[in-house]
Amino acid sequence: MIGHTRRLVAAAALAAGLASASIAVAAPAQAYPAQCGYGVSSLGTVSAWCSQGSGEVKAVAGCQNVFGFWSNPSGPWVNIKNGASHTSCPFGYAYKWGGFNLR
Repeated sequence: MIGHTRRLVAAAALAAGLASASIAVAAPAQAYPAQCGYGVSSLGTVSAWCSQGSGEVKAVAGCQNVFGFWSNPSGPWVNIKNGASHTSCPFGYAYKWGGFNLR
């Protein structure tokens, strides 16, 4: 019984040590984008933006050519405070859908 108790205490101490070590490690800041959206111009350019919060936004598009092949171009990651991200379908592909990614 004493051996079992020692193992439980050792396991608890080890778990507590790991928990405190993980708290001590600096984690990246959390991003909280808000009020995000996207739009498509008459030329097929997808623009994505967020008007509040922090983090980054990236525009994405779904494009298809006449043979049925798909392309999913994406714009660069843009800090929300710096404006919008933009992307377009490659030549020979038609715009089918748009959207955005956040981080």
